[in-house]
Amino acid sequence: MATARKANLKKATDTATADTASTPSTVTVGDSVISSSVESTSTALRGPSGPLALSIGDRKGLARILATLASVADGKSTMPMLAHVLIRAGMDGTMLAATDLNVSAVYRAPAWIGGSGGRCVPAKGIADIVKRMPRTEIEIRGTEHGIVVASGKVQSSMLGLPDRDFPKVPDWEVITEWQSVDVASLLGVITPTIDAVCKDETRFHLNGVYLETDAGWLRAVSTDGHRLHKAQAACSLRLAKGLIVPTKALKILARALVAGACEIGVKDHMLFVRQGGWTFAIKTVDAQFPPFEQVIPADRKMFLTVHRESFIGALERALLRSSDTRGVRLTATDNTLRVLTDDPDTGSTEERFPCEFSGEWDCGANVKYLIASLKVIDDDRVTFACGSELDPILLRGSEDMGTRSLKESALVCVVMPMRI
Repeated sequence: MATARKANLKKATDTATADTASTPSTVTVGDSVISSSVESTSTALRGPSGPLALSIGDRKGLARILATLASVADGKSTMPMLAHVLIRAGMDGTMLAATDLNVSAVYRAPAWIGGSGGRCVPAKGIADIVKRMPRTEIEIRGTEHGIVVASGKVQSSMLGLPDRDFPKVPDWEVITEWQSVDVASLLGVITPTIDAVCKDETRFHLNGVYLETDAGWLRAVSTDGHRLHKAQAACSLRLAKGLIVPTKALKILARALVAGACEIGVKDHMLFVRQGGWTFAIKTVDAQFPPFEQVIPADRKMFLTVHRESFIGALERALLRSSDTRGVRLTATDNTLRVLTDDPDTGSTEERFPCEFSGEWDCGANVKYLIASLKVIDDDRVTFACGSELDPILLRGSEDMGTRSLKESALVCVVMPMRI
């Protein structure tokens, strides 16, 4: 009898141990859920043993994370590793990272991972695979030379590189002071200024958006020498000096940050931004931004107001008969604005429509720059501050102009004139 009781007790103990070993733990990564089962005899998660094992409960959430990382990775670099995304799991959590050596993005989630280890796999490749998997649940398992991504009956293998070769990303722990910033205010000044950034890489001091703070204002300025966009918003952020932030980094932030607050830290020429599980490390441009205030005309006496959407439509029609060298001519007399183009190779066009204006004004400009400036102004009506034929064209939203001074305007656009 005693022998039987001992046998039953041993069986019950073995069963309880087996149940405990197969109980999964989970953690949310963005909208994804990463889980792992802690087993005494294997580091694998519901599959063959291997150096990495993850189970994600939300394919769309993981796809968004990987899409952001893929936008950071540099597929054109001569260093193959820069086109890869790092996936690393361990007892201290799960990390996904990508870098092009100027911009680094790291997503961290706390987790107890049974299949610890890491792999580097092509960033675009894994993002495309996860995006097209058929089910919500995704499993990632490490193999000797890469990973296997599985969902339902679909399994896709990818070759990769050892995680030990992944470049070291900047350490955000060097930041001793993080400042909370409203995302809406940050993106509100970044978004209207990105388009006017200079694309000529030889003019590196213009290859980004200039950010500065002044008396409770966050100001963003960009220019390519032919136009200038300046946006500002009330913000508690304090910067010791202005920063030139590369366009690529700003586009990534605009895609990744969600409504609410983020934290910003600055160390030397590095800008750190973090929100939720994300940490972005951005190498700013080490150069002097030009004195932009000198370009913005402040002594205008004539003002012309048009309906923004109607004027954009007129300029887009003029663009069909225009070129970068010919431009468009704007001629205004009392309450009438004419848009004229004349290209010997394609033909000419003329369009008239009503405006609010008194006097005479004649000016030429690049039609693409005018359209780009008008599209970032968030107002139904736009006011031009008019000067002579060769004076810069100043644009502001009519409501902004009616309630704020030029210095306090939320958005100011300047387009340089053309001889036509």
